[in-house]
Amino acid sequence: MHVFGVNPYVQFAVVQTSNFHLFLRAEYALVNYDANFWWRDLERNREWQHYPLIGGGVLLPVGRSGGISLQVMWDLLENNPTIFGRNPIIRAGVMFGL
Repeated sequence: MHVFGVNPYVQFAVVQTSNFHLFLRAEYALVNYDANFWWRDLERNREWQHYPLIGGGVLLPVGRSGGISLQVMWDLLENNPTIFGRNPIIRAGVMFGL
């Protein structure tokens, strides 16, 4: 299944210390996917879905320009079917700067 789209977001730091950063986040995911994938039909039918997401998380700095992020997000529309699964949506990631 090929999924593509755009995810603009706004992130606001609530608490910043040298050990961690707590943040709030609002995101709008516009995603194009194969709609028939869920039912395993042979006919291809792509469609766009809109996912307004809100939530927050923590960023743990690693070194001078990296970090480990953990987020908990909620899909406000809870579209069916959804590529994100049920609420809450839990994300984890690693980031680094060059």
